[in-house]
Amino acid sequence: MSKSSKRPKVSRMWKGVKAAEPPDPMKEMMREHEDVLQNIEFTLVTAWRSRPAIDDRAALDALTAALRREEPAEEARRLLFDQLRAVRETRPDVSDETWGKGLRVVADSVRRRSDLRPGSTDYLDFVSPFLP
Repeated sequence: MSKSSKRPKVSRMWKGVKAAEPPDPMKEMMREHEDVLQNIEFTLVTAWRSRPAIDDRAALDALTAALRREEPAEEARRLLFDQLRAVRETRPDVSDETWGKGLRVVADSVRRRSDLRPGSTDYLDFVSPFLP
């Protein structure tokens, strides 16, 4: 085939057709399970309000430990882990898959909002006004 053949350009063939995008876990969780995200975030913020030594890094480590179901050694992280586990036990209506997605979404939010330096509370400061 020569370059001068009259094939339509790909851009014209697909004009007006949206590309399939992978689902956004955060949007999906916010749309379908906002209460689960609120439970997780409320747990983190409540612990931070009562223990100001808790920082974003401790929150992320506790979320990661909860996903792995491995109790962390450090006290502040273990406290958060235990509180997340206690909240999980109050939600038998939520599947393990949905709870895990919620933990991942909140962990991603912590990573996005914080530089994760020791003492940094950018994420906790951000989410705190949205919670009672």
